[in-house]
Amino acid sequence: MAPRIKEQFLLLPFTFYLLPFFVFIGYGSEIHLVETDKRQRKPRSAKYREAGELILPLQFGAAGF
Repeated sequence: MAPRIKEQFLLLPFTFYLLPFFVFIGYGSEIHLVETDKRQRKPRSAKYREAGELILPLQFGAAGF
């Protein structure tokens, strides 16, 4: 009998997560990206879903230049 595959992959087009380095390291060995509304509270990863503002260029002067 073939083993069951445990991993499931996100197959949603154009969905991305941007995690700051310290947040990524804080997850330890596993990251679960939840794409359903079945939970009573949002997962920690929810605020990083489609978080393009984390990589947008800073306004002039915002970085101290």
